[in-house]
Amino acid sequence: MSYIMNLVINASDAIPATRTEKELEIATFETTIRGGTETILLVDDEESIRELGEELLDSFGYKVITASNGKEALEIYRVEKERISLILLDLIMPVMDGKKCLEEILQVESNAKVIIASGYSEHGPANGVMAAGAKGFVQKPYNMRQLFTMIREILDNDLP
Repeated sequence: MSYIMNLVINASDAIPATRTEKELEIATFETTIRGGTETILLVDDEESIRELGEELLDSFGYKVITASNGKEALEIYRVEKERISLILLDLIMPVMDGKKCLEEILQVESNAKVIIASGYSEHGPANGVMAAGAKGFVQKPYNMRQLFTMIREILDNDLP
């Protein structure tokens, strides 16, 4: 359960209560996290992470489809690829891991927008996955600001 609690906004993202009204306006603008209306395929083998992720993404306006492993995600993507704008893909999962799933998804759609999520460092096991074609990497536990900023940057980037 402590993992789930770490998914909330970091204390550094909070606005101190002692700021002036002008500083508060600026800080509020700087801390705004943009949402969207796109559909995101959220893939994670931990049910609690899928449920919380779905709730958070939904609260920012995104439509969410979930999958519990890479094989299930690939099956969903093959059917729903026209609807799915981005995939948030856990790296370590049973049945089919994130790297294999990414490779298969990119064979279906070479321009698929995939963010890898892992408790490992981007320079560890995730490094090979980034080289395989993922558009971004987020460390677990998620920092909401980093996650939502990356989602928006990747969705708004029209380049393959």
